[in-house]
Amino acid sequence: GSKKHELHASRATDFVSDPSEILKYDGIQNREDSYSVDAQDIVRVRDSCNVQIMYDVVLDDMNKLQSEMLQIGTHFLHNYSERFVADRASLLEDLYASEAAFYE
Repeated sequence: GSKKHELHASRATDFVSDPSEILKYDGIQNREDSYSVDAQDIVRVRDSCNVQIMYDVVLDDMNKLQSEMLQIGTHFLHNYSERFVADRASLLEDLYASEAAFYE
């Protein structure tokens, strides 16, 4: 007969009590990423081999932000373009400038 395996809900701490124990497994490497900020306030992240990298979460955040900005711009164009001629390039520039000002 075949044995049936059952999965039980567990927490990560149930498997490894000391996080440094994880690094002892083959294929697991400690990351020593570093960052710098240049004269234009651009943050640059480099891995341990000094290769410039970008984390996946940054790309996800950027895609979400672009989608949100597209929705705002589309809403503006649909609801307010009857009152004046809409300049899409200026609208996009204003959206980016507002977002940048928000983060400063």
